[in-house]
Amino acid sequence: MRAETSAPGPAISSPATLTLGGPAGRIPSIALFVDPDQLPAAIAGAASLGPVPEIILRFDSARGHDQRVLEKAAELASALGARLAVEAIFDAIHPGAEAQALVAMVRLAGVEPSAILVSPRREFKTRPSHHLPNGERPIDEIVQALRAVGLACPIGAGTPSLFTEFNRNPPTGNADFVFFGNSAIVHAADEQSVMETLTVYPAVMETARQLCPGKPIWLGPCTIGLRHNPYGEAVAANPRNNRVPAAGTDPRQRALFGAAFAVGVAARAAETAAARLILAAPTGPFGLLNEDGSRRPLQAVHAQIAEAAGVERYRISSDWPGVAAIAFRRGNTIRVLAANLTPVPIDIALSSDAKLLCVAGEDTKSAKSPLTAHTLGPYNSVALQFVQTPSRPDGRPRKS
Repeated sequence: MRAETSAPGPAISSPATLTLGGPAGRIPSIALFVDPDQLPAAIAGAASLGPVPEIILRFDSARGHDQRVLEKAAELASALGARLAVEAIFDAIHPGAEAQALVAMVRLAGVEPSAILVSPRREFKTRPSHHLPNGERPIDEIVQALRAVGLACPIGAGTPSLFTEFNRNPPTGNADFVFFGNSAIVHAADEQSVMETLTVYPAVMETARQLCPGKPIWLGPCTIGLRHNPYGEAVAANPRNNRVPAAGTDPRQRALFGAAFAVGVAARAAETAAARLILAAPTGPFGLLNEDGSRRPLQAVHAQIAEAAGVERYRISSDWPGVAAIAFRRGNTIRVLAANLTPVPIDIALSSDAKLLCVAGEDTKSAKSPLTAHTLGPYNSVALQFVQTPSRPDGRPRKS
């Protein structure tokens, strides 16, 4: 499915070149976020989701979530062969009692979480910097209370909202990791503005590291639409499925555009050494699957990144700013995911040892014959595979 595009710009006059360098850390692990309301559809579509290392369940006792929700989430995790992390919403008024209630529910369900993400309810709405509402306790008291009742898994502190809220009120204390998300249409919803939000990720990650030194960062959900609106009563209504700022649904999330955007986010997350990356849900407005169970283009991109979780990453750059790319080792080959972030076609030059793999919108398959170039259509994503190592014998980068 293609997203509508803005008016075409000038054509690219010469092929884009991707330059592969040497090893540069690891690809972050990836997770899907799940709301309990979507669990039945997610379980029904589990076989179509592809590899999923971890799911993150939002659990809120104020919404009636109980051990049955945890059991259902565990069923989904089992079907996927995935770990189950729990994002727990806390009132943060009585940390000890709230921690005991959560751990009792977890144990009653027979669940062993891979992690607990502590989300105080106050974080769903913006508030002044370094401001704690009357009667509420700091997030670190909840973290310590969870440890005191015997929870052994890693515990994270952060916000279910966007980085702006994390920046205003960063978590303090001894959490094992920190987390925050991002949306691309808070202020504007045209194609260019959405893709331009990718440029802020390096600064956002560096700021987060300064605010919480030494803490691994779980980045996400990073989506086009808003999961909730911390700056208003609700997300903007979008009954006609248009491009609307601050909307909870956006048509590009399910289109080729959404897959290309995800490649852009993944490239930034890898470059900035995110510990975990959350890009999508199984189903629903942020899902990998459509309502009829068919796969969206995002699913193909997500599967490639999920399979690469934790593997060796390679530096890669493009001489065209409209191309995003991420490179990693797959056995004796180097796999490159590349995406065109623009509304005009871009030709990509390919070296003689490159194979072209189709990704977004098609089943992954090898090209039938060797190619020396490939035209990457507007907002298209592809995977390229190189048999040789990416560096020349003298150690200098080589171009594809």
